[in-house]
Amino acid sequence: MFLEEGEKMLESCLLPECIYDITENPLDGNQFIEYREHLKHVLPTLFDLISSRELELFDVIPETLKFRRLFVEFVCEQRGDCDFFRTDVDNLVKNLVSCEGKLKKILQSDKNLRKEMFVVYKSKLLGQAWKKNLGAIHGFLCFCRTSFEGNATETLDMDKEMFILSIGTQFLENVDPSFKLCGLKLFCLLLECSNEDSLIETNTHYVIYSQAMDNIQKLLNEECSCAIWKCIWLAVSKDKTLARDPEWNKLDDCLNILIYRLKIESQPGTRRFLEETFLSFVSFSVVADKREIGVDLSNLSAQNINELLDELLRRKGATFDNFKCYRWAKNLLDLFVVQLLTIASTRQEAVSTIQFIHTVYLLTIAAIRRDLLDDILKQFIKRVMPICAEILNIYHTADNVQKSTASFLETVYNQVQEKSQGNNYVSALGSFLTHLKDQRPTP
Repeated sequence: MFLEEGEKMLESCLLPECIYDITENPLDGNQFIEYREHLKHVLPTLFDLISSRELELFDVIPETLKFRRLFVEFVCEQRGDCDFFRTDVDNLVKNLVSCEGKLKKILQSDKNLRKEMFVVYKSKLLGQAWKKNLGAIHGFLCFCRTSFEGNATETLDMDKEMFILSIGTQFLENVDPSFKLCGLKLFCLLLECSNEDSLIETNTHYVIYSQAMDNIQKLLNEECSCAIWKCIWLAVSKDKTLARDPEWNKLDDCLNILIYRLKIESQPGTRRFLEETFLSFVSFSVVADKREIGVDLSNLSAQNINELLDELLRRKGATFDNFKCYRWAKNLLDLFVVQLLTIASTRQEAVSTIQFIHTVYLLTIAAIRRDLLDDILKQFIKRVMPICAEILNIYHTADNVQKSTASFLETVYNQVQEKSQGNNYVSALGSFLTHLKDQRPTP
């Protein structure tokens, strides 16, 4: 009896199919007021039932499959990326967040349930059906992330690869940036979670690469820009021959367009873009295979910066002669200076951003040929010293800001002084550091 009751409540909480084509009519939260009111009344009872009958409801037996399937579908809808229809009641949101661990556990441990979910999403997303199923659009992306990201026991098989590829293509072909972004995120997930041999055998990586390259000139917002770039570098990381594509100049144009946009827009996602762009730059130009380095490039921090730099220096820096890579590194350094101008709103932001710039500075400089470094460093130091001085002036009593800035500038100084002894800009930097140490607040 309680199982049927739970199934009925979950079915009533799934977002109903829209009565019109959502790709041709703008969406807003007011369209879902009635639906959210329904959730407000039903979800407390549902969560009480789950709390009291959890072991029975989630027991992996055929009798509970429907309940578990509906639970996955509903939680994925509510924890997806679309705010329009999600409940905004605090205690309900907390309950849904607490369900995420349960969701991941049951999905990653139950292959039959994952198979069942693909059947559900195929019925709601293939062909024209997706254009009325807003919940399924965002739910499917959440389902794929939860099932396959970080799941070392299973990669996507060919059938699932082809389905995700077709759905991602459908989304990407739409003009709405939010649907394009869903498609690009599915492509990234496909490249990250599929078997590499299978991707190359089916040419899936090239299909995604081509679609991403074709969309470079259609960039509509920063998030789409980041996702397109990530698709491209993930595809190239699977097959290095793509880097010899005669259309490679499009990628150069893409990066330059993005850097220009970020210089003038200063959007909240700037740091995320910098991180993803720089890691992709490293994967192209400095480290052919990230697995060869004993440092997690996806989680760079002050603790492992020096390890990574030592490793790169042992390799004697970059071995490429690609002028484009040199220009990318130079443009990224310019962008870091712009980023410095926006960081001083709080003490902690100042510290974390300077540490991040410290990291990317080390890696970028390691990627540039030594004979090209001198002039780049001269211009960079001339521009960055006044900004660091201003930050230090604002936070003159904050020891953590002083330490982070001094550490960053000492890295620059130590790297250039041996090669550039006698240069005025190096001497100026040395004097600045001496002054900084003299001015450090006493404990």
